[in-house]
Order: sequence, then C-alpha cells, then structure tokens
Amino acid sequence: MSNHVTSLLRRKKLGVGFTAKSLMLLMGDLASDDGSGIWASKARMARELETTDRTVQRTIEGLIAAGFLVEVGRKKHRNGFTYEYAIRIKMVEKCEDTTPQPPTERHPSPQDVDDEAQDMTPDTVSPPTECHPTPDTVSPHGVTVCHPNPIGTQIEPPPQPPGGGRRRESRFGVSDEVKRLLEERL
Repeated sequence: MSNHVTSLLRRKKLGVGFTAKSLMLLMGDLASDDGSGIWASKARMARELETTDRTVQRTIEGLIAAGFLVEVGRKKHRNGFTYEYAIRIKMVEKCEDTTPQPPTERHPSPQDVDDEAQDMTPDTVSPPTECHPTPDTVSPHGVTVCHPNPIGTQIEPPPQPPGGGRRRESRFGVSDEVKRLLEERL
C-alpha cells in the first residue's frame, strides 16, 4: 500500500479515461513505493471497482499497451495463479499535471519595500472618533466602548395615520368621521 504512488497517480493526467484511471488508482493503492508488488486478482479488482472481470482484463491490456503497467510474473494461490503487475513510475511522472503549478513569483508586500519608502506619518485629516472599534490598552485617556447595535430595548412611537391625527374607530371598524357623515345625510 503506497500513498506515494497513489498521490502521484492523482496528480497526473494519464489520458487513459475514467475506468483505466480508477484501476490505476486502485493498483497504486495496492503497490509498494516503487510501483511493484500488485498481485490482486482481476476478480477482486472488479469487485472493488464495481465492474466486470472482463472490463478489468481489457483495461489492464490497454494500460500495458500504453506503457503504464508491466506484467512481472505469476503468483500461485489456491484457485490457480494470478499475475503480478508493476506500475511504471517513470512513465507516470512524464505525464502532465492535473493542476497548474503555483506561480514562482509573488506580489510585492509591505515587507519587501524599503523602510524609507514607507509613509509612516500619522493621519491628520480624519476627525477623531468617540468610539474605538478595537480596545486600546495603552491610551492614557481611556477607551469608550461602542457597539454597532444599541444596547437595551428601543421603544419607538407607533406609526401615525396618513392624516397625522388620531382617528377613533367604533367597535365595528367605522371611524367617527365616517359615522358623522352618514348621520348628516340621513
């Protein structure tokens, strides 16, 4: 089991398709750090990849033809034998990376500028504030703590009707003014 080989396979574009890349990742997980020692049966690999034995056989043949795998020998076991494979690490290393390399140059930062070039004069244009957003423990005048939201319950007056005055409504929802107009007409 090699994290080195699996990590290398993940970082490279092999150009062999999804099934072959999945099989290579599985084989990389089963391999030693030098890419050798892969002797899992095709049936086991098919079960782990949730595919058929024949698909694994065809894919291995394709990877051998592409030069990524080499058949090293046979290993006997109770059901006959299995082939031993090795991943050709040198071939994988020649492949293009899946992610672009990070830039080698970085943007200039304040640490890169000479001390003489930095303007360290205090700000004399901005007015002083009553509240400090961060506590200052060095200030001789003390610090006024302020909060962006007022503390305590804020009681606001109820909204006024469009006329500005208060209208009284009867218990049926008719205002006194409407009631007066109706009485005048009757």
